[in-house]
Amino acid sequence: MAVALLAAFLVVACSTATAGAGVPVRPAAAAAPDKGSAAAKPPKRKKARRRCRGAKHRLRRKHGERRRLRQGHGKRRRPCRRVRRRHRAPAPRAPHLPPTPPPSLVPPAPVPPPPPAPSAASCAGADSVPTAANLPVVRAATLCLINLERAGVGLGPLADNGALALAAQAHANDMIARRYFSHVSADGRTFDQRIRSAGYLGSYLAENIAWGGGYLGTPRRVVSGWMNSAGHRANILNGVLRDSGIGVAAGTPPGGGGGTYVHDFGAP
Repeated sequence: MAVALLAAFLVVACSTATAGAGVPVRPAAAAAPDKGSAAAKPPKRKKARRRCRGAKHRLRRKHGERRRLRQGHGKRRRPCRRVRRRHRAPAPRAPHLPPTPPPSLVPPAPVPPPPPAPSAASCAGADSVPTAANLPVVRAATLCLINLERAGVGLGPLADNGALALAAQAHANDMIARRYFSHVSADGRTFDQRIRSAGYLGSYLAENIAWGGGYLGTPRRVVSGWMNSAGHRANILNGVLRDSGIGVAAGTPPGGGGGTYVHDFGAP
């Protein structure tokens, strides 16, 4: 028995020595790394920046994040940043023209002389706000300013006519009393019917009306407003019209201080 054990020990020792001398030994398999160690974690990759999509996609992602947060897992994502578009200049709607005028072989038309600027010295009461005491002065100042505008373009002055003045004053008082502003009276009569009923039987008729509150109701302001309106300016500078009737009422159709003006024109 002792001899058998000694022989087995010698055989094992010889095999070990032989392997260590020249026979390659297969290395043992490496032990699996622990999951908690640093070697087990793969290198982190940089997350690509997400592009913002439409409003429907953002709304869906928002609801999904809320659901994950309610369930107790997940982190809130930062919202996408909106990329602002650069402002582009609007496209021109008209062709560009040179700053200098084009050459022409046509002789220039003669420039008419500028109309003289009316002044308070030439037209007394031009800057007066109408009141019950100064209505005759305001009517005269209005006619004076209008005749100065006509003289600036070479037209003769308008003559004051009693029938036209009666129709104009009645219409101005009616607009103040009934709180309206129109060429058609409250009872439905047009301006020519009102003028005819006042006794004027001329061939051509025209009418300008205006009202202004406070300092806007002075004759100078009212005539300036008429001259800056194409239709009212055409009536004032019409060479066919020769007769005039001006009506002025203290106050305005909406109420308050100022003046309401009616100017009726006619031609015999």
